Amino acid sequence: MMDRFHSFRENLGPSRLRIRYPFDELAAAPHKSARPSHPNRTEQSSRKDLIMLPRSKQILVAGVVLISLGAVVVGITTARAVRGVQRARRAEDEALALRTALDDVSAPVAHERRNRRELSEKMEGWIDARATWYGGPDGPGPDGMSIYTGSCGYGTSLNNHYISAWHTDGGYDWGLTDKCGQCYEVMCVDGATRGKDWSDLGPWGGCAEPGKKSVVVMISDSCPCHHPNSGNKRWCCGDRTHLDLSYAAFDQIAIRHRGVVDLKVRPAPCDKQGVVAYYE
Repeated sequence: MMDRFHSFRENLGPSRLRIRYPFDELAAAPHKSARPSHPNRTEQSSRKDLIMLPRSKQILVAGVVLISLGAVVVGITTARAVRGVQRARRAEDEALALRTALDDVSAPVAHERRNRRELSEKMEGWIDARATWYGGPDGPGPDGMSIYTGSCGYGTSLNNHYISAWHTDGGYDWGLTDKCGQCYEVMCVDGATRGKDWSDLGPWGGCAEPGKKSVVVMISDSCPCHHPNSGNKRWCCGDRTHLDLSYAAFDQIAIRHRGVVDLKVRPAPCDKQGVVAYYE
């Protein structure tokens, strides 16, 4: 039967008869998926391929980012630290300059050696007095009283810190001294206040070198008897000539923690203010 079919087909020729088998169409037709594909899936895949990196490269990129952020943080921290150090150095420089300036005004102007014969046995021209101290390098002392707020009105325009207040029978803003701008040489001695067996405060001396060392001070303030400060009533009410020396002047001739000492005082030229003398 098949031989006849092939013979018949050869006689007709290929152009006169074409037999189509069903499976030929199926073979020639493109394969269709049961689920329709998304129209942009191919484009999205290509984008994902561009965005997604292998795991190792992702870790590498993350590491580079973290290192960069760390470097930025370290840079900011370092810059702040440098600025802090610079501010601290400026503060130290300013403090040093201030200390130097204060040292300049509280240091003795000069030291002089003098013959003890100048004093004479009776110390003619000297008067008996007593001294306490006040103030500090920055102005105020422990009690708040400042060498820059003297009743004479010099303020901070002092030649140096070798100054003193003079006792008066006045009050806070009245009855003040008339000795502003006058200068006196003051010498610490043992006397009625301390340093002798018969002294009010006993034999414990308060002088650095009693009867041998002096300093010249300028009067810039008052020590009024009726000032609210209770210490004034004890020392400045006229039982004796009393000078409230600046911390700098007191330290040159006396021991500060003793608080109060006896003096010998005489007028002196103001070009000697701050001069420390040794009588040998």
